[in-house]
Order: sequence, then C-alpha cells, then structure tokens
Amino acid sequence: SVKTGDIIYEAKGGFGITGHIAIVEGKYYNAAKDVNYIRIIEAIDVGVVRSCLDDTRVDDKDVTVLRVSSATSDNITAAVEFCVGQLGKSYSLDLQKDTSADEADWYCSELVWAAYKNQGIDIEVSGNGEPGITPHDILNSSKTTTISFKN
Repeated sequence: SVKTGDIIYEAKGGFGITGHIAIVEGKYYNAAKDVNYIRIIEAIDVGVVRSCLDDTRVDDKDVTVLRVSSATSDNITAAVEFCVGQLGKSYSLDLQKDTSADEADWYCSELVWAAYKNQGIDIEVSGNGEPGITPHDILNSSKTTTISFKN
C-alpha cells in the first residue's frame, strides 16, 4: 500500500527528538537477489541519498506512512523528480525554508516540503512555534493523511 510520493515519518529518527522525514521514490525489484524493495530519498548527515525502507527500519524507527491528500499523479511525479535532482547534495540543518532546485544543501523535512511546495502544495503546519520545517509539521499537516500498511 506504500506508493511513490508517500512520505515516511520516523518517530524515533532525529535521535527521537525531532523525528525524521523521507520520500518514497518507488517500489523496485532486484533480480540478482530476487527481492522487491521500497526505495526512499532522504537528507541525512552524509547528504541527500537513496536508502531502502525495510521491516527492520519500520519497526526500529516507529514509521508512519503519510500521503499528500491533494497531490495529483503529476504533482507526485514532479515532487519525486525534484528529490532525485537533489541526490548528492550536502546536509545542513540551517532551518531555512529553501525551495530552489539550486539549493546547495538540505535537511530532511525541508527537502520533502520543498518538493511538494514546488508543486503548489504546502505540507507545513503553520503557527506551531517551531523553527524551519520540522518532521512534526509534516506529520501534523492537514495536507497529509496517515496510510495504513502492513509491515
């Protein structure tokens, strides 16, 4: 039930203080290992990278899957493509609200927020008093819906 463009919220990410956010790039198949997997894009300490979402990570990080309610398939494709274009850029917890594809560095929730903001969808909760865009902003946004999934 996890789909391309879904947002992964990890309650135990960010040292259990802030949480962590990533975006689902898609579901893939590795023929050499005969395994299906979910690939995500995230901004972590080493920069913007591709990672895998597996059952261990879901359990260890207390994952919630979010979907952007109003996003069309074109919005989702463009948001994921935005994140793909940021691969290899560095990480910086600068608490800015950057949206440019030319940005040099990202933090986790800023990257995913910017991907959807560039599609005209603001998934940030406003007025909660936290600086920047936090994982909690995206989790608590009226623009995201929690998706049930089997792990």
